Amino acid sequence: MFARTGRCVVALVLFVSVGGHWFCLQSVAWARMVVNNSQRCSFSQAVAQTFDGGHPCDLCKHITKARDSERKQDKQTPTAKTDLFCAMNRVSLRPPFVSFKYPNSVTVLICGWQQPPSPPPRRQVV
Repeated sequence: MFARTGRCVVALVLFVSVGGHWFCLQSVAWARMVVNNSQRCSFSQAVAQTFDGGHPCDLCKHITKARDSERKQDKQTPTAKTDLFCAMNRVSLRPPFVSFKYPNSVTVLICGWQQPPSPPPRRQVV
């Protein structure tokens, strides 16, 4: 249920963000204009008067005014550009170099670092 509600909210937000609410309001205004104009003249003349732009209704004027003021606000709002790359030098603290004596042969790795006991241990037979 929450997933469906979330999808509906996201769809509504996207619809409003691309100006869909102005389209819906303008559609309502045009429908009202066609109905009102068709009462005075023929349907084809009513449609022609509705969409010629020379006879806007009060709702069309308000929609145009509000849409234009919204566009002006969008243009006037300065948007700060995000700097994705840092221009500062990085300071890295590295530990001091310590030299290490690596073993010279494989036998040292197998036997270890210690020297064998001198003299070598003898096997005692009991």
